[in-house]
Order: sequence, then C-alpha cells, then structure tokens
Amino acid sequence: MASRPGRPFGLTCTSADAAAARRADQARPERAAGRNPQALHFPGQKGGMLWPSGFSTDLVVPAMKAAGWTYEMVHEVRTVRRG
Repeated sequence: MASRPGRPFGLTCTSADAAAARRADQARPERAAGRNPQALHFPGQKGGMLWPSGFSTDLVVPAMKAAGWTYEMVHEVRTVRRG
C-alpha cells in the first residue's frame, strides 16, 4: 500500500474520499453562483445548513416508513429553571 502525504499509516484514497472530493468540486461553482454560499456538501433547500432535526423529519422518517421499518416518535420533556 503506497503512502500519500497527509495520510497516516499509509492509507490510500477510498471511494468515499473520491466521492467527497467530487462533491467538493461541485460545491465550489454552487457557491460562486450563490446557490450554496458556504459550499456545504449537504446544503438545505435554501442553500444553508441542513440541520439534523430537519434531516430526520424531512428525509429519514419518510424513508423509514416507505421501507416498512418500525418508527416511533419520541418527545423529550424538559424542565427549565431560572436562577
């Protein structure tokens, strides 16, 4: 296994690394055009950050239901104390 500069233990480029590099190459023109101002790999619909809660609600939950997976909504209750 050939070593690459900046890669510990002689690790080589994986397909995930290559996919990340391709996505970075796509994100740069998106930033220049104003569609993805921060050149994010996974931008939200309006070009900003994709928040995990929105990701789960908008994408993961419908995909789980479509796949027939069991899904249960969990609600967290918090007590806020002042002082």
